[in-house]
Amino acid sequence: RQVSPVKRRPVRVAPSRLERPRAGPVCGPGCRRDLERLAKMLLHQATHMLGVLHCCYYRCLMNGAAHTAEADGRPPYLCALCLKKLHL
Repeated sequence: RQVSPVKRRPVRVAPSRLERPRAGPVCGPGCRRDLERLAKMLLHQATHMLGVLHCCYYRCLMNGAAHTAEADGRPPYLCALCLKKLHL
């Protein structure tokens, strides 16, 4: 006796999955803050990779931060002493 091939049903996708996404803001309410934190953290760590340690003299990107409030308070730039350490 010959076995009949299995009949496959077409895959159905819910209509909501086929709709185009609505136009709206790409970022949510805290997105700008999160992007700023990410940029500061990446620049801080990249500067460490260039051999600059934490700064204790002025408000600087290279100030250490024990918690997010301190990290948010850091400016996004280096002070004159840290720039001198980079020979810029």
